[in-house]
Parts: sequence; C-alpha cells; structure tokens
Amino acid sequence: MGDYMKNVKIKRALLGVLIGGMLSGCSADKSDTGSTQIETAVNGKADIQVLSESQKGRCRTGVGNYLFTDSGIVYTKQDENGNGDLLYYFDEKSGISVALCSKGNCSHNAVDVTTGENIECNAQIIALTLLAVYNGRIYYLSEDDDSMDLAIKSRDMMGTDDKKAAELSAQYFGTDAWNYGKYIFVAAYTDVSGSFDAKTRESDSSRSLLFAINLENGDVNIAAESEQIETSGVFVLSGYDGNKIDIYRTYDKKCFNYDLESGTLSDAPELTENLADKHIVEGNPDGNTYFISTNSYMYGVNSTDKSIMQLNMSTGEEEMLYSPANEGEEVGSSGFTSVGDEDVIIDIQKPDFGGTLHCFYLDTDREELTEVKGGFTTDHKTLGIDCAGDNGFVYSYPVDMKDGQAVYDGKFELRFMSIQEFLGKGNEYKVVY
Repeated sequence: MGDYMKNVKIKRALLGVLIGGMLSGCSADKSDTGSTQIETAVNGKADIQVLSESQKGRCRTGVGNYLFTDSGIVYTKQDENGNGDLLYYFDEKSGISVALCSKGNCSHNAVDVTTGENIECNAQIIALTLLAVYNGRIYYLSEDDDSMDLAIKSRDMMGTDDKKAAELSAQYFGTDAWNYGKYIFVAAYTDVSGSFDAKTRESDSSRSLLFAINLENGDVNIAAESEQIETSGVFVLSGYDGNKIDIYRTYDKKCFNYDLESGTLSDAPELTENLADKHIVEGNPDGNTYFISTNSYMYGVNSTDKSIMQLNMSTGEEEMLYSPANEGEEVGSSGFTSVGDEDVIIDIQKPDFGGTLHCFYLDTDREELTEVKGGFTTDHKTLGIDCAGDNGFVYSYPVDMKDGQAVYDGKFELRFMSIQEFLGKGNEYKVVY
C-alpha cells in the first residue's frame, strides 16, 4: 500500500477526492434475499464463511474497492507484485482474509514473475468502481472484452463462473456507481467528440448518461441525461424507497423522480425549487458546498467559517451541525465517510496536518451528533477512513510513521475496526492486509 500513499500530505489532500468520490461510494442496498455460503480453505482447514446480502455499503478509494457484508468485507487488492487486482474476503470474526479462488495450490497472483505469463487465478478481477452482491453472485463494473464499452459483470463467490450481465454504451473515463437492491446505477459519459468545449464541459454529440440496470433480467435503461460532461458528480441519487428514486442533475440543478419498475422519468418541480439555490458538488466560495450523500441527506462544509452543514434533499432545509467559530477553534480540513445507509463519520483535522481535532458520529435516524474521543481518534497516525459499512470501517495506517512526521514512504496496513469498538472509544483492530 506504500506505493499508493508516499506522502501524508497527499493522503490528507485525497480527502477532497474521497468526499466527491463518496457520491459514488457508500450506497444503499435495501435487498435482504438471504445469504450465500462459500467454502474456503483457511490454514489448511475447510471453513464456512457467510456473505449476507442484507448489508449496505460499497466504496471505492485510491487503494481498492470494498463491499461490506454482515460478517466481513469483500475487497480487491493488487497481487504481491503489483500486476493486477484480486478479489478477497475478510472475515470480521476470525480476522482472516482469503482469496475468492476455488483452485487448489494457486499462488493467487496475476502474473508469474519468473516467466512473465498470466496466471489463471479465479480471484483475478477487473473491477472499476463497484462491488455488489445479489442473489448469491458478486456484480462489478468492468469493461467489455471486445468493444471496451462499460459492462456489468458477475461471478459466483469462488470465481468458477464469470460472465457479462449487461453492456453499457459508454466508455470508462471515471464514473459514479450505486447499488440499490436489484438495481445498479452507473453515471458515465459517451466518447468526447471534436466539438467538446473544455470550458463549458459541453459537446454537440457527447452526453453524460445515467444507466439503470436491472440485475434480475439484465435490462438496461437510460434513467437520465446531462449535457455537461464530467467524470463524477453529474448526478446525485437520493430518496430511494424500493419503488422510486430521486435524481438531482448538477449542471442545471434540476430534479426528477425515476420509477424503478416502469423505467419512467418525471420532473420533480418541488424538489427542484427546494434545491435551486443549493451548491451540491459544485463549489461555493462564499457559502455551503455539499459533497457526500446518504439516502436522503447531504453533508458538506461552509467555505467561510468551516462549519459542518447538513442538507435535507427532500425539503431543501439546511442545518449547521458544528461550528468551529463558536468553539474558538481553527480547522484545517474535514472529511466525511458514510456508514451503511444513513450514518456518517465526520473527521475534522487541525491545521497543517496536526492531527485530529474532532471525530463525530452522526446517527441520522436519531438526529444525534456524538463526539468520539478514544484511542483511534487520538492516534497521530490516523489519517482518515477509507470506507465503512454498518459493521465497521477500514483505514490505511502508516505503521512506522513518527509523531510530527510530514513525509512518509514506509509501510501501510489496511486495518478494520468495528463500529462498536469505535463508539466504545477503544482502539482494537484487525489487520486486513
């Protein structure tokens, strides 16, 4: 992991990318269709692990893809030689990670470093921005092997059956992706033509498209379009209730209701009016900018006084959750991490990478904002949370970094901490890798 993060300052700067990326990151998955058992070899013994489909959460950061389940995490990581991504499962109870590969005596590498030949490991995967579980299969966003268009692919847990579930008429230039039950949404744009204007982000023939894919039957619909071309943040999804979902289009601040079963899109003028003066994704140098969405709310920062703000997407109501000015404090930066469907961890840093000033846990159901002070939050090496689910979160930890050290090129560990341990102000963790 040291290859990804050479500089602590870069890591903190990436929080801004994370904030935007989380629009495509932690997503709601309301499905509860049972669970799938997979048999894996752990230390030479047969062990049954359970991947539940009722968990909510899928994130992507600069170091991989993560899908949180009720019992652990499905994640991607590069092989030991950095030649390709492999799919692993981390069991929360045992703290053991296993490659999702059914082959015996497999080295779980993508390439043989001695011969340079590809290794047919069943854990190999090319997943761009999405991992999801539905009906006992893992779905992921990839590219079509022939056309290089975006594709939704699926595989059984151990990689013995890998196939294309749907093809999307767009290419990969950076995308947003969400999983809601049996639906996957992918925001992407078509190939940029010669008429593309870099200043206006518009083109005569290219469009940003929001694809809606039904995993049960493979149907692909275009749920919405945008004349503005961006790699992320073109659409924001909220208000999912199992039957419909609200779509906010950022370039003209217009809202729509999308019916999931019929695939019909209708204007939502009341929502549009409520959000007409709000800055969502788009920076506001004189006020609030909202970056990260849960199911019905967005969170962001006031650029002037660094207050942490909440936006109710259905009403347009804004609320200040924390004001450093009221506390006489100086803030460097703020990071946000969605936890499952609704909750949020807010990480407020001191100026000049001086460590954590505050770490809040926001329970949106109870509307409770709780400051968490414990071993994790007071550790000077805590650089921010990579991704979270209902059961816990993962974070990159620079194991050899010294107190006050600004530049770091040593070893990183990916660690898992349970939400219970975090809220209990402890610092016990398990090493994922």
